[in-house]
Amino acid sequence: MDQKTPLRILYDGGCRVCAWEVEKYQKADPHGRLLLTDINAPNFDAGRYGLDANQVRKYFHVMTPDGKVIAGVDAFIEIWETLATPFSLRAARLARLSPVHGLMELGYAGFVLVRPFLPRRSGRICDDGSCDYR
Repeated sequence: MDQKTPLRILYDGGCRVCAWEVEKYQKADPHGRLLLTDINAPNFDAGRYGLDANQVRKYFHVMTPDGKVIAGVDAFIEIWETLATPFSLRAARLARLSPVHGLMELGYAGFVLVRPFLPRRSGRICDDGSCDYR
């Protein structure tokens, strides 16, 4: 991956679990390899990225510097590989193994079903202006 151009993470800042996960990635990214984009921002437009708004709200997405869109479990793996810490690289290798990947897909599918019923949080992790909404 081009280390000068960050991986764009499209995340739901109103989802407590999603925001917690993204906060962990943000803290593990001292080199600015990740660009956080809260899909709840007033000026966020999924169409600007050529994406369907309903799909972006339903599934976690990342966009690589070359414009490739990755969703769901594979998006998490892409983040872990981008962070490139010893732990995240081991997690990515493990997650790419067929049985592990399958279990993660099942778990994520369950999360997608219950997420709309989880309590929402107010504010965004990027209220300090650190997120990019381009």
